Amino acid sequence: MNYKDDRGEVFDFHALRNFYISTVVGGKVSAKVAQKLARHSTPNLTIGRYSRAHLSELVSALDALPPLANPASAAQNVATGEKSRKPRSAWRSTRTAKQENQMLRAAKRPEN
Repeated sequence: MNYKDDRGEVFDFHALRNFYISTVVGGKVSAKVAQKLARHSTPNLTIGRYSRAHLSELVSALDALPPLANPASAAQNVATGEKSRKPRSAWRSTRTAKQENQMLRAAKRPEN
């Protein structure tokens, strides 16, 4: 077996170990189990060296978040008599930077 392939990638004991431990860590086992299987002194060493955050995992994590706008809470606000309004951040995002600057300058001008 060749040590390097045509692309210059290396296959040796450490490459095999890296693949093995990365696969264990990616298998959603606990950090302690991965540490023991890797025969490392601490879980931090194992997770710090062999864990990867792949794009598909990041997307899945974001998809698991609850929605920001909850229709049930809007209905609850109406039922309790609270006025429904956009959050301040929603109003700000509809203005351009030029409009924001004009408003700031107008607020700083002294009244005659």
